[in-house]
Amino acid sequence: MDQQDQAGGTAAAIVREAKSIIDERGESALRITELAERCGVAPSVLYHHFRDRDDIITAVREAEFVARIESDAGLIGGLAVSTDNAAEIMSLIVDDMSDPRNEERRRYRHERMQALVAARHNPDLQARLVAAPLATVYGDQLPSAESWNALLTRLVVAMFPPA
Repeated sequence: MDQQDQAGGTAAAIVREAKSIIDERGESALRITELAERCGVAPSVLYHHFRDRDDIITAVREAEFVARIESDAGLIGGLAVSTDNAAEIMSLIVDDMSDPRNEERRRYRHERMQALVAARHNPDLQARLVAAPLATVYGDQLPSAESWNALLTRLVVAMFPPA
């Protein structure tokens, strides 16, 4: 593993552990010394990867937001290329992705809302979320234009069947 891979791995580990602390006790409980201790590194290592505590929180919110988008794109993208069944597509989008009783989806929505609220008060996070190239956000999960067109056509037909 080269130094760049190690640095990326260290930063990712810091973000994961910071997310854990934030999930346990909230953003206000995030302390650099505790985070460094839980990561097994000196506090200076955190400052090597992040400007300050707020930059770490920004990275956590950005990672949460992008992870949810990637998850949703994977679900829809996989379905768009694997089935012609409009009822199955509608079930995924309406029932699975928007059902307020679905605990996982509720958690995903909550994480996205947290990231958006944080971005409202954090111009750096807002710029990072807005400026992320589509391919960076969706990665390999982004279906082709033809697949998206086919999915949208099937959705419209399912919602408004021909008379």
